[in-house]
Amino acid sequence: MPERVREAVLEKVGSQWGTPGGLPEVRVLDLFAGSGASGLEALSRGAAWCCFVDQAGVALKALRQNVKSVLGDEAGGLAQIVQGDAFRPKSYIRMLAHDSIDLVFVDPPYAASRDNAASGPVARLLEGLCQGPLLAEDALIVLRHESRVDYDETPYGSLEVVDVRRYGGMKVTYLTNGHA
Repeated sequence: MPERVREAVLEKVGSQWGTPGGLPEVRVLDLFAGSGASGLEALSRGAAWCCFVDQAGVALKALRQNVKSVLGDEAGGLAQIVQGDAFRPKSYIRMLAHDSIDLVFVDPPYAASRDNAASGPVARLLEGLCQGPLLAEDALIVLRHESRVDYDETPYGSLEVVDVRRYGGMKVTYLTNGHA
């Protein structure tokens, strides 16, 4: 997620939770984490903890370096890095601490997010996040995808689309967990 979009997203999220410019002590899940920029930015704004999930070895190496560089000695208490397929929630949900997640960044590869059908990989991921006690009641999911693709016409388990913002060639769709 480009820096200007990430900043706009976190400003919106912070304002929604009554902490403009910051975040309350929420637990974050950063899927398709890459360098970890979204999760690290959330931590820098007050989030209590973040789990980063990515599958690519090169991304994980950069992620580990970034987490260590930004968080230093506090990395162990503030962050968890999981190597896994973000499209398969069951593969990493069991690795998370037992507290529920309040904020999820979903930034899949554009090729995968072009399939917005109910049977597509992103829809299955969103529904998978709703299964079990992973998401807190009223958890917020931030989904980044191409602007020509819409994710606001299909229900995704207990998730409900509450806002869609366009930033050039991309959109950010905000979903909340309607019931835990």
